[in-house]
Amino acid sequence: MINDIQKDVDSAVDKMDKTEEAVNEGVETIERSGEIFSKINDTSQKSNNAIETLHNSIEKMNKNSRQVEKAVEQIEEVSKNAASNAQEVAASSEEQIASTEEIVNAAKELAEMADSLSENVNNFDL
Repeated sequence: MINDIQKDVDSAVDKMDKTEEAVNEGVETIERSGEIFSKINDTSQKSNNAIETLHNSIEKMNKNSRQVEKAVEQIEEVSKNAASNAQEVAASSEEQIASTEEIVNAAKELAEMADSLSENVNNFDL
């Protein structure tokens, strides 16, 4: 009977040792899991920060794109005005050339008239 009790005690001690080992392994597994979850959390935070930085950069790019678009529109407007002004200057130049040609023709006619008048005056003897 004492042998049976000793066997039972030995068996119980053996089971307790195995249980303690299993508990220790469980604790180690839980600690490793905690470390892994901590790393996952850190990586998740870094990812969130990177996404936020990327989002801010995209917003800045959109803002800059709108500014560039406005600048291009302003340049287009200035170019249109310059082209319109150039057309007006060209038209005015053409008008001035035509007027100058009329003046030259009128001056030629006046010169011819003056020559003719001079000849007529020379024909008269006083």
